Amino acid sequence: MLDVAKQANVSPSTVSLYLRKPDAVSEKLREKVRQVIEGLHYVPNRMAGSLAAAKSRTIAVIIPTISNSFFARSVEAMQEVAEKAGYNLLLGNSDFNPEREEELVRAFLEWSPAAVVLTGCHQNERTIGMLKAAGIPVGQMWELGTPHLGLQVGFDHTALGQSALEHLYEGGCKHVIYLGVRLDCDHRARVRADAYVEAVKATGLHAPLVINIPPTTEHLVQGAGTAIASALAANKSIDGVICSNDWLALGVLFEAQRRGIRVPERLSVIGYGDLDFAECSNPPLTTIRPHRWQIGSQLMQGLIERCEATQDEWPDHAVDVGFDLIPRGTSRLF
Repeated sequence: MLDVAKQANVSPSTVSLYLRKPDAVSEKLREKVRQVIEGLHYVPNRMAGSLAAAKSRTIAVIIPTISNSFFARSVEAMQEVAEKAGYNLLLGNSDFNPEREEELVRAFLEWSPAAVVLTGCHQNERTIGMLKAAGIPVGQMWELGTPHLGLQVGFDHTALGQSALEHLYEGGCKHVIYLGVRLDCDHRARVRADAYVEAVKATGLHAPLVINIPPTTEHLVQGAGTAIASALAANKSIDGVICSNDWLALGVLFEAQRRGIRVPERLSVIGYGDLDFAECSNPPLTTIRPHRWQIGSQLMQGLIERCEATQDEWPDHAVDVGFDLIPRGTSRLF
């Protein structure tokens, strides 16, 4: 770093500031330092920097799955915010397993991260104990509730489940079922399913039915098609399906097309996620859009502010970013 400062004719503190917060350095000096760093092929030693400052510039992020674009979009947002502030992300995949999440938290804490991000608020007691003992900022995303470990950015999954059912009822559906996957371990989908059950019971229109596709099902789209075919064979009065994600909804649409079932006239379908294909399906998929980017960016911004403040300035705080119900062609109200 001293070599960079000497060749760029700036102070070492300017180089240090550039490496930590590039935007805090003037554009002219920023370009000068950048060119020297590239010319010298200089790579900062983050470990040495952390030891010297007694503070890491790495934030650990644990998500349930890396294949789900819901969480991928939030991670992209977190990475963008973190990089601008001079932080890096360390990513782990818990596979919806609390014990795996615990193992990842323990492993990440060994590297003294500046903060930890978790998905949801269903951590086990050992994980909670480790994080409290670590004395670093903790963020929980995609859900609001307990245990509250510091900063939460998410939305109300109970309200979301109720909204989906109300939308189909308002469109004229009389018998709505819920189709999910991994409901035994995906707590957020389980909360939405439970909200559906309670709302159906309150109406008294029909008995609630929750179908849980096994997590071992290799192809969710195909699994959803098989599940809705069995449900319709057992009860021909079913005229609405709430799906725990858009992939399942796509499987229901494909099965309806194979069987000549008119959507939404005979069967209404609502998904969750508003994935890229939702607007392009035939018919376009009615779905619920979570604010994926907003969740990641707001959470990371809040965590970085805590990383650069004293611990007594870390009040418990929850941010409800809400969700949007997007009516399209698979339901009767659009």
